[in-house]
Amino acid sequence: MFQERVSWGFRLAVLALFTCTWFVINGYSFGIVDHAIHLGFLLRELDPSLLKGDPLIEAAANHPSFFWTLQVPLVRHVPVEVLYAVVHIASVALMLAGTSALARALYPGRYSEWVATVAMLSVLIPRSYAGIPMLDELVLNRTVSLGPLLFALVLGVKRRYGAAFVLTGLVFLIHPTTAIHAAILLWFAALFDREKRLAIVTGPLLCMLAASPLLVPMLRQGAAAGVPFPPPDEWVLLTRVLVSWHHYPRDWTAVVWLQLLVPLVVLGLSLRAHRSRPVEAYLCGVAFTCVLGVLGTEVLHLPTALHLHLLEVLRFVPYLAAVCGAAWLLETWPAPGERKLPGVAAALLYLGFSTVQLEVSFPAMLAVFLLRPAARTPPRPMGLRWPVALGVIAAPLILAIRIYYFKVPPNFLPRLDMYKGWRMMAWSEQHLPKDALVVLPPFFHEWDLAFRFGAKRATFTTYKDGAEGSFSLAFMLDWKQRMEALCGCQPFDVLATRDNGGKTWEERVNAMRAVLKQGYQNSDAARLRGLGSRYGATHAVFEATDPAHPEFTLLYSDDEYRLYQLTP
Repeated sequence: MFQERVSWGFRLAVLALFTCTWFVINGYSFGIVDHAIHLGFLLRELDPSLLKGDPLIEAAANHPSFFWTLQVPLVRHVPVEVLYAVVHIASVALMLAGTSALARALYPGRYSEWVATVAMLSVLIPRSYAGIPMLDELVLNRTVSLGPLLFALVLGVKRRYGAAFVLTGLVFLIHPTTAIHAAILLWFAALFDREKRLAIVTGPLLCMLAASPLLVPMLRQGAAAGVPFPPPDEWVLLTRVLVSWHHYPRDWTAVVWLQLLVPLVVLGLSLRAHRSRPVEAYLCGVAFTCVLGVLGTEVLHLPTALHLHLLEVLRFVPYLAAVCGAAWLLETWPAPGERKLPGVAAALLYLGFSTVQLEVSFPAMLAVFLLRPAARTPPRPMGLRWPVALGVIAAPLILAIRIYYFKVPPNFLPRLDMYKGWRMMAWSEQHLPKDALVVLPPFFHEWDLAFRFGAKRATFTTYKDGAEGSFSLAFMLDWKQRMEALCGCQPFDVLATRDNGGKTWEERVNAMRAVLKQGYQNSDAARLRGLGSRYGATHAVFEATDPAHPEFTLLYSDDEYRLYQLTP
């Protein structure tokens, strides 16, 4: 058989090539986005005396995970920047290896290596469905978890449900929500497997047993009990403001829905040509979880539906589409003497899906429905060197298109000293008291997100922190009050009205952010002193272009930022 002639050395070489290609296309970041939260948790694990008084860090119990605890012994010997770079390389390689293994498990035979290679090519391009990245460009517990969970789905395809559920339970220790999503998919696979249906009982038990070191403390402490049911309208509004792209489909734009439609069409066409019980079972699990998510968030306003991030189960859909679509592409590719157009239409649809180009996907979709490419066993053997060569050519081509056409070069930012504001953060770490509580502008800038880790000092709050209110009503209300105190206004009230003024929800939220920013820039001495007397804030940062505050002691200034002392 063809796959038996492919050595493990060759497979590893292809995996290494595609891992490097992923970084060329997607880049790598450290210290921003969700690191604003996660690195703060790591600092607290390393030194419990750090970040005292930071409301986000004090609410770390809302994120039950051993992810940061396991890092502590490593970070004591290896710089965290180096550790995270190595971990992310491994995470990307595991994701690609999991995709490849899933392809070989679903489509065994002489062309399985072809399917695996094309599927890996397909998942190289950065994309996000419904605000849910396939794989982030930075180390998070959900990125570390994805590869192992793809292998759990592989075990499900092989009907080794016990091992699959145990692996999922172990991943629960790192990222509970993604592990729960995978467990639901595996449960449906077992349900559809008449001969091994007992696994619908034994599998979850094994999963909970493997997850018990974290699950038991969560149940004992009531990890998901921070928001009452029914929640107050204010909590619903603020979660919609802060995380609508994750939880509230009503606010998703037409482009989001169209992007989500493409992999579903690819899956539908490929499954029509080649039925696959495991994939159909997994898709039923996805549909079931999404229905629960929509009912829980949009209809019942059930806090647990947000805590479980149920709609993020959609993260698995493009991986299934990449694998099934690769097999369908191979089965419809025209042989010598056959009509070319049907196969070309199928290839263009798969290309549009892989590159997230709607202007390619929808014309190709129409062509596929008109030309109806027929799927059959590929008529001749094909050397694997061709898709590998395609990958070598595609990587620099895609990079060039991103840089020169879309003007979106990949970011390689593995250290905080590469960000704007680093000089101010480094000075703050060296000179500010360890118990300082620093007020930052309520923006959404990279340096703003990196300050906790870069300066090793507690922050008053950031706009990003508000999303943590999904887990705690008390945190959400406190965050709202802090935002209002920063800007001297009530910016969220306008979003509570039904009159949208002809604007989309996203436009209204962006307008609210602008009000926050302007309000902080126009802060007067009385308001800033109030932050100190009411919340214990000791210092405040402003951009260099903002109005000066001579009434306070200027501790640090450069061409980017000014740092003032609020307390005598």
